[in-house]
Amino acid sequence: MFMTKQITVWCILLLTNLTVVSMTVAADNQSARLLIIVSPGEDGLSMAHLLGRLLQVDVEVTDSQQYASLIDAYYYDGFVYMGANYAEPPKRGFLDDMRKTGKPILWINYHGWLLGNEYFKRIGFSVRDEHYNKYRYLIDRDAIKFTPSDTTLLLAKGDKVLYWFFDQAKGLIPAAAQAKNFTYLAYSPNIDPGGPGYRLFEKVVQTTFSGKLPSHGKQRLNFQKRLIEIKQDRFRTGIHLPIYFAKTTADTLGYDSDLLHSNLMRIKNSGAE
Repeated sequence: MFMTKQITVWCILLLTNLTVVSMTVAADNQSARLLIIVSPGEDGLSMAHLLGRLLQVDVEVTDSQQYASLIDAYYYDGFVYMGANYAEPPKRGFLDDMRKTGKPILWINYHGWLLGNEYFKRIGFSVRDEHYNKYRYLIDRDAIKFTPSDTTLLLAKGDKVLYWFFDQAKGLIPAAAQAKNFTYLAYSPNIDPGGPGYRLFEKVVQTTFSGKLPSHGKQRLNFQKRLIEIKQDRFRTGIHLPIYFAKTTADTLGYDSDLLHSNLMRIKNSGAE
């Protein structure tokens, strides 16, 4: 990722440059902060408007390659991952954050399996890199005709299943499941309020986030101010290892944020914060 303007960052941990946000849906300065992570090249605008309206929260959108590891995990109160592009998996830093956070997560379609077996053992259901595109019904209280699309195999017991797919060849297969702070949706939903299956998607959103997001008495912060907030709140005590970027007037500043995240985690695991 590259930055083309003069920058000064003096902080305890510099993990990435600026998280590039494609848009913000603002409720008010007391609202919780929800981050939608999309595959590169995908558009999360409609989803952001919908979630902002349903939940009355501030919603921001970034793509998975520009997610700021650790910083965004701290700053935002909940996460929606929209895995619409199979060929564009998220980076290691994002996956590591999602494994460790206790904040609510809604994961849609692809790449859930990358969270790994150990994670799903804790959650109590699993997601596999197996796909099917012939389901014709969603089953909740009623059968809802479903336009076939690519789906991901979700293995979950009945007490964790929110609703089901139905196909004559395969029978009932979980379409959505929820356990602890993690909700998984095995397909890309219809988010048109008048469309088939929308009621079920709204159920998923409310199950994932309703009553689980805090309120804030402070304004949304830009990236540099987020770092200051985190420094004051999380690093007040303990062993500190400062990492400095000096002021630069170079036209571009770039680095592999995934590699930086990996190196910083090794330092942190050695006892530094």
